[in-house]
Amino acid sequence: MADDANESESSVASTASAPQTDAPRHGSPLTAPELARVADVTLRLGKMVAVAGAAAFRVRETMRRAATSFGVGRVEITYDLDSLHATALSGDLRQTAMVRVSNIGVDMNRICRLELLSRQLAAQPGCLTPAALSHELDEIEASPAPYPAWITPWLLGASCGAFCAVIEGSPWQIAAAFTGAFAGHLLRLRHQKTQPHPPVATIVVTCAFASALVSWAAARLLGISAAALGVVSPVAALGPGKAVLASVLYLIPGVPLVQGLIDLMHFDLSAGLARSAFATMVVVCIAVGVLTFLSLTGFALT
Repeated sequence: MADDANESESSVASTASAPQTDAPRHGSPLTAPELARVADVTLRLGKMVAVAGAAAFRVRETMRRAATSFGVGRVEITYDLDSLHATALSGDLRQTAMVRVSNIGVDMNRICRLELLSRQLAAQPGCLTPAALSHELDEIEASPAPYPAWITPWLLGASCGAFCAVIEGSPWQIAAAFTGAFAGHLLRLRHQKTQPHPPVATIVVTCAFASALVSWAAARLLGISAAALGVVSPVAALGPGKAVLASVLYLIPGVPLVQGLIDLMHFDLSAGLARSAFATMVVVCIAVGVLTFLSLTGFALT
């Protein structure tokens, strides 16, 4: 750890015109310590891309750009969604490393930054040393989200309300869908704050139930109020079904579903099937939450 810190400090202190003495030698086989450093930093780069929610082919391409820019002759990569294996070869030397991938989310901003960094390495081989690349990854890892957490309930609520409008929901149904999604996402944020690694199934079922219940209650209240004011008929006021359906839209795993399809199209069967199974499980959990609400309230969506 101390050697890596010293290498990082020396690379930052050097000027652009000065040679980077700890950089791997291009055109000649790497030594065993150099190959080990390259394998470790390449694996870390790949894990960060994978955790951000990238497809398997993008994880491999990003890692290959970094490894070849350091003079590695060939790198073999296997990504199984929950684990990442890489074998770097240089001359007669071979270095294999593995890391476990967990807590996969969706962070397109981070994927974009890591993609651009890997393309810079490919366009300018040797522009960064392994220690300098590790420093760049530290900065990306420590960078805050591009938007604050408090704004996400409003944005997700607005998206669910807009979906309710698309399926021809009434104004009070749109407002109820917004309210249900807002409340459900607040509950999800609370779960994530109180538990570092909460079970996905528990969160999805709970949030789906809460969103359906809140949107149903809000739609009934707003509909009855509108009927009392003579805006709509009493019969039309008792139809919160569209609000309930739209309020759970924010839980749909759109990115995992698309990335799973992309993995299967690239014949990455392990990652594609695992990601598709995860997305299917989330959809089933949403259905369980909504069905639990329907069974307890006796409400029918039709």
